[in-house]
Amino acid sequence: VDAGNDTAQLLGCYFLSRTKFECNRVLVQNAEIAAVNGEYVRSGTHDGVGKYIKRGRWDDNLDVSYTLYRCPGLGIAKKWYISIVHAGENPGTASDIDLYSGPSGEANGEEETDSPPLSGWRYEKSGPTISPPTIVMKDSETVVKVVLTSMKAHPENARIQGFGARCLASVVTQKSCVPTQALARTAVLHTMKHNPVDRVVQAACTFTIYSWFSDKIMFFSRTRETVKLLLQAMKNHEEDDAIRTTCIGCFRVLLADGGDIERDTLKGCILEARSIHLVLGGLGKEVESSTKSNTLTVIANLISDVDGVEDEAAGLVDEDAVDRRVVSDLMSRSGHELIVKAMNDEETEEYEQVQRDGLKVLTYLATNRARQTSITDAGGIDVILRTMRDDDEDGCDDKADIPLWGCRAILRLARGNLHNIQLINSAGGGRLVVTAPLRKPKSCELREAAVAAIDVLTGADV
Repeated sequence: VDAGNDTAQLLGCYFLSRTKFECNRVLVQNAEIAAVNGEYVRSGTHDGVGKYIKRGRWDDNLDVSYTLYRCPGLGIAKKWYISIVHAGENPGTASDIDLYSGPSGEANGEEETDSPPLSGWRYEKSGPTISPPTIVMKDSETVVKVVLTSMKAHPENARIQGFGARCLASVVTQKSCVPTQALARTAVLHTMKHNPVDRVVQAACTFTIYSWFSDKIMFFSRTRETVKLLLQAMKNHEEDDAIRTTCIGCFRVLLADGGDIERDTLKGCILEARSIHLVLGGLGKEVESSTKSNTLTVIANLISDVDGVEDEAAGLVDEDAVDRRVVSDLMSRSGHELIVKAMNDEETEEYEQVQRDGLKVLTYLATNRARQTSITDAGGIDVILRTMRDDDEDGCDDKADIPLWGCRAILRLARGNLHNIQLINSAGGGRLVVTAPLRKPKSCELREAAVAAIDVLTGADV
């Protein structure tokens, strides 16, 4: 109402950004059973989530309550229903007249939410298939429109932009505003672009993008623009651990849930901006262990130029399958030294994951003599053998990743390098490789990697 009042708009965006949205109005539309369509109002709860009711008529002469609710499921996945529930009775009984049913998040393999599904509804009665309804969460849609109006009216007010972005993250992540998601994404990217040096705004926007990436509300059509803005935020706020952590988390999710196009786009943007050092910042001593692990995973994906690994002897990428541009940039920034230091931090909470990802990156790096030497000089052989030794002493037989990548890393560092062969053998590396397959006897990958490494260490591959 008071769109021109900066203070009012700022307070409004602030409180909305800290609010857990509870939808009180649901619009059902497009159902072929016309009486079902209309606005449903929240009326208590059922199965721990909101229940929504609309008064109407059935068979032209009966006043009824159309009820939108979730049913517990009785041993199967929960479902949402639109049913006619008789007066004085609870929904979910045999006396209901079930008209439509829709999947819960659990049925779709997603996280369960308090909101009814927006689509995926089906007719419950026998007979010919008829058009199902679609759902609009009216309150969330209104919030998005109000926040977008406020952000548009105050483009220079960094705090309104920042709190508005956080609010959009909260609402849109609920997947309740499909028609307005594109507008919200545009607003967040616009806010990042026009407030590059405001730390609060950048922190809010990067958090928003991470929330949407994590919930698969992705930016596939705008990946390049989004990645560039994330890298710009990391550059302008290089000392801000939260922004760096969130951006690297975005890259990790993008690589995990995207495809080759998204990986190539991310790689291209990092190389174009000469920004590998920003990613390497995720390996700093004071950085959280989850960020270190995410950083190593991102680096491994950036280095590899193929899907998976390919070497007929030990399942490794070869020199032709490594992106030399990324490797060159990483080595020139002493990335191998940072990786070894990160692996040497035994106090990290996600120690095993960091070790595994570190072994993988060192394996990818050690594809020529010069990089073998650099990794060895940085203490790479010591940290690889210590990691394998610690894992061996752990005694668990269900974790083949560290023995597998340990054997592969040793193979890479030893191949064609007599000095490294002597160092590895003198430090007991041969024994670790020989016993590695015992950790998981059924793993063909592990056995092949160990055999190839033994051949190199004993000179049998010459």
